[in-house]
Amino acid sequence: NLYDPEVKKNLYLITAGLMIGCLVLVWQLYRSRYGELLIATRDAEERVRFLGYDPANIKLVAFVLAAVMASIGGAMFVPIAGIISPSNVDAAASIMLIAGVALGGRASLLGPALGAIAVGFGQSTLSENFPTQWTYFQGALFVVVILFLPGGLASLGSVFKALWPRRSTSVVREDAVVPSDADTEAVAPA
Repeated sequence: NLYDPEVKKNLYLITAGLMIGCLVLVWQLYRSRYGELLIATRDAEERVRFLGYDPANIKLVAFVLAAVMASIGGAMFVPIAGIISPSNVDAAASIMLIAGVALGGRASLLGPALGAIAVGFGQSTLSENFPTQWTYFQGALFVVVILFLPGGLASLGSVFKALWPRRSTSVVREDAVVPSDADTEAVAPA
């Protein structure tokens, strides 16, 4: 029974594990030689071709991996949602997908995952508390994040790191000789 709370919990854990596994796989690919080729193909496809690589094959592997991960996500969505129909894949769903990427930050690996979680949580929470106005609140949240965090939610760490005052890493030893004012005056040129 898919509506049993224990089954729902297990489905959630399996889905979360698969998502983490896919993120780790993509992270490893990004750090590998293939990841460098993908970035090079994105930035300068002609140069990659001149170096002897076929950009079409590099893109093909990327699209196949993306399709496999999307199929895993779709296979896990059906037991969680119960049923899927063409009305679930309309323009609003596509807009929410793009909004999740924009909210999370497209330049990082964790950004789209964080954005999808934030959009889903916001959609369910806001629609429960504000049944008729929840889309306005969610739209305002997107505008605020895009205005103040152009890198998305994934850039929050770097924003906080930049705002946080840095501590001095230099440590003065107790046995160190500290020059006095008289010493610095004697050394200073006249």
